[in-house]
Amino acid sequence: MYCSKCGKELDYDALVCRECEQAEQTASVETPASGGNPRMRGFGKALAGCILSFAAIMTTVFVYIFGIASIIGELDMGRDIGKTLLVSLALMLLSMIPDILAIVYGIRSIRVFRTTPIDLPKPIATLVAGIHSIAFGVVGMIYAGIFSIVLIVIGGMAAA
Repeated sequence: MYCSKCGKELDYDALVCRECEQAEQTASVETPASGGNPRMRGFGKALAGCILSFAAIMTTVFVYIFGIASIIGELDMGRDIGKTLLVSLALMLLSMIPDILAIVYGIRSIRVFRTTPIDLPKPIATLVAGIHSIAFGVVGMIYAGIFSIVLIVIGGMAAA
C-alpha cells in the first residue's frame, strides 16, 4: 500500500504515513473493489471447496451404508439384488461430483495465491483452504472407489 499524498510505501496496517504524516483511509487503490481484506482474496471459493469435500465424504459414507442395507434387505426377502446394486453404484458415482468440484475450487484457490502480486499481502488462508479442498476431495474419491469395489464384491458373493 502506498501513501496517497507522497507515494511512499506504507505498512499494511498503517493509518498514518511516516514521511508526510498524512492520514490514510482504510481502503486503498490496491485492495479489491469490494474494499475487503486483500489477505482474503479467493477465500470464498476455497471455503466452498472445503465444505463440498466434507459433504461429499459424508454423502459417500451414507450411500455406502444405504447400499449395504439395501442389498442385505433384498437378500433377506429372496429378491434379485441386480437393480439395487446398480442404484447403489450410480449413487456412489454421483457422490463423487462434489469431490471433483472441491478439487477444482482448491486448484483455483492455490492459483489465486500464486498469482497474487508481490506488492500485495499473500492470502495464506486461501492457500490453506485450497490445499484442504484438494486433499479431502481426493480422499472422498478414494473412499467412493473403495466403497464401490466393496459393493461389487458383496453383490458378486451374494449372487453366487
